[in-house]
This record gives sequence, structure tokens and C-alpha cells, in this order.
Amino acid sequence: MYLHHIQFGVVPAKFDIWAAHAHNNLSVMARMQGLVLMRILRDRDDPNRFFSIRLWRSKEDSDRALATPEVHLVTKTNPELGLSEGFPTVYKEYRLLDIVFGREGVEGYTSAEGFTNHIEVHVPPQKQSLWHPYRRNCASVWARQPGLLSYEVAADLNDPDLFLVMRTFRDHESSLRGPEGEPNEEIKLSVKPARDLNLYEGARGSVYAACDLFDAVYGPGGPDALRQFMANLQPV
Repeated sequence: MYLHHIQFGVVPAKFDIWAAHAHNNLSVMARMQGLVLMRILRDRDDPNRFFSIRLWRSKEDSDRALATPEVHLVTKTNPELGLSEGFPTVYKEYRLLDIVFGREGVEGYTSAEGFTNHIEVHVPPQKQSLWHPYRRNCASVWARQPGLLSYEVAADLNDPDLFLVMRTFRDHESSLRGPEGEPNEEIKLSVKPARDLNLYEGARGSVYAACDLFDAVYGPGGPDALRQFMANLQPV
């Protein structure tokens, strides 16, 4: 699956206008064939910064949707009204490697406000053969933790050593079971191999953002597409 990731800002005085625009944007995107899941995250430490994260079955589906009159109509509002004026816009492309859902399953997004640990992780090439089974094991442990909605890992298409890790929870309190808070023994053991094997030796520092889930929608057949993706995953 193809993940289109956009970082952007919103002019504080125009936030209410942007919020209405953003909700309309997601409503339109939810009808686009090929969309699996779209989310907008808001950075807690920099509330004017947002991430638009669009998961598609393929890049071709993304390109096709962005070329439609419906999407063109809702996306032109932002530049016309200067809603992000003065803020940088950063586009990134990823390939989804893994995703697991918590106890509520794929449907958890439909009723949760949500909190996301958004982490850009650099893994040196010589460490990746060990890192991939490590991150798979971490996902399996996280899937059983109360409050987790999803745990996903994606590979940067333009930097083979850069990965995006997102842990999404029902609320911020649930996230405190992770390494950033007071992890339980399961979590402590799951991350121990990273230290024992020096998986991040020589790596660039991770870039962390604590985000609130502003809005989320599934595309047509999105939940089934994710279930099929998980069913097709093979050991690494």
C-alpha cells in the first residue's frame, strides 16, 4: 500500500475556516476509489502544524483521485484563502510495511478521538536485517495493549534507511504505557533487543511528534483492504 504524507501549517486566525474545509475534504476523499484510510493529525507541541496521512491501495489510485474534479475543488480552497500561508508544506511518500489493530479491531477509528505517536526513525543499512523482525515483534506486543487503535510501520520511498512508525491510541493516557511513559513489563521486554543488539548505533536521531487525531475516514472498502493486507503479511 502507498502512503502519501503531507506536513503543513494553518494560520491561527484562519483555523475555523480551515477546520470546516478539512472536514469537507475528508468527506470527499472518503468516496474516492482506492483510498483505504485518511487521517489528519495535529501536533500537540506545535498546534499550528498538521499531518495529512492518506493510505491508498496504490500510488496510481492516489494520482487518479487527485486528478478528479471533486478533489481539485476541495483542495484549491486552501491556497485560494491562504489558510497555510507562511508555513512550509512537506510531501513524503511511503510504502506500508506492517500494520496491526488493537482489541477494538479496524473499527476502532470510527468512535475514537485518538492520540498518535508519530515517529520518523533512521535505521542504518547494516542493522535492518535485525530491525525488521524486531519491529514486527513490537507490533505484535502492542496489538494486545489496552487502548491501542493501530500500530504501523512504513518505509520512505526516497530514503531506504528512513521509516515512519505511528502508534495510535484511544487517548493520550493509553499511550503512556509506551517507552515515552511508564511501560509495563511486556513493553519493556519488547524494546530490550534494540539496546541489546545496538539497532540504532550510528543512526540519525528519531524525530518525534505527539499528535491528536483531528479527523479520520475510511475509503470504500477500506477496512476490508486492511484486513486483507494483514492476512497477506509474511514473516521477515
